Amino acid sequence: MPLTDIAKLNTFLGETDITSAKIQAIKWATGIIEDYCDREFDQKSRSEWLLANKNNRLVTRAYPIAPGSNAIVREGERAITLTFSGSYGSVISQRDLRNGQDTLTLEADGTVTNLLLSSYANLAALITAINLVTGWSASATGSYTFAHIAPISTPVQSGSTVYLYAPGSLVFDYEVNQEAGIVYLPSATSDYVYISYTAGLETIPSTLEMIATQMAAAALRMKAENPGMKSESFGDYSYTKGDADDLVTPYKISLREWRRI
Repeated sequence: MPLTDIAKLNTFLGETDITSAKIQAIKWATGIIEDYCDREFDQKSRSEWLLANKNNRLVTRAYPIAPGSNAIVREGERAITLTFSGSYGSVISQRDLRNGQDTLTLEADGTVTNLLLSSYANLAALITAINLVTGWSASATGSYTFAHIAPISTPVQSGSTVYLYAPGSLVFDYEVNQEAGIVYLPSATSDYVYISYTAGLETIPSTLEMIATQMAAAALRMKAENPGMKSESFGDYSYTKGDADDLVTPYKISLREWRRI
């Protein structure tokens, strides 16, 4: 959920029209603030892969975890075995945090194929799609219902084997610090785990609304002055890292209390 809206932005600008540029600027400002603070703010149900640190501790993307919300934790287990027969390539499994979509990108000798995981009804359908990609073959390692694939990014060469992990067995006996969004796992848990939970703020603080509104207004001015700025994107609104730094710098002190450190 955006940290501000068109009505607040128009009030700040002294305008009344609704444009796609304003909608995009609000998404942009929200994304920059959430990336700087290293968290998402709106309260909703979420599912994500997390990597446990050396103390078997998970840090959730959003917090606080809602009272009465039972976090469900599953270990990552091998679901698909990928074998590469090309000369060179790579495997990238990633999630777009802005829209929750999971993508598997397979490269083989310069040819790149992007597979949107939500397009496949089950794991078997995904394996069939992978086997149609030149240079790659796939087989099921276990019997899993179709689910998200753990993030991975690795180069490969001829004969390489890569494993894709899916949510597997339930994890028990973990502890949750709801306010901080931290899950403490039993010591025997695998590195990657899949967690489903509800977290975030029920009401967006007025300070964040104000910062997001002012940042969106600045983004509109910046976009007008430099229509070609790009390199990273939230939705269909592109920006450079330098531009993002310029926008967030005046608000670093104000954002300090909301930042995960």
